[in-house]
Amino acid sequence: GKVVDKKVQRKIRIFDIFDSNRMKFLEWEEVKKLCSQVELEMVPELYFGSWKSDKSLYSLAEGQSTIGSCLREGFVMRSVPNAFDYHLNGRKIVKLKGEGYQLFKAKKT
Repeated sequence: GKVVDKKVQRKIRIFDIFDSNRMKFLEWEEVKKLCSQVELEMVPELYFGSWKSDKSLYSLAEGQSTIGSCLREGFVMRSVPNAFDYHLNGRKIVKLKGEGYQLFKAKKT
């Protein structure tokens, strides 16, 4: 975050929204539309399309962050439309942490 008057200014970026009235998570297009309407910043969309089984999308978890001057932590992938997976015991939404970020965190401890 930025330092403003000796305080760190933090930002929030939206990647998912739960609708407590309907008791369900919004579909990705609904999340984007709602964030646009109420001017909430979202996480960057790095890729939209079919999953590639050759692991070529893993490179999206590496390198410089697209929203700051830090190392990219990884990425979140989700099914569109939302789907349930019994192996995950929940929605098909998972995070892939980048190897570079994991090495960086390991060196700090």
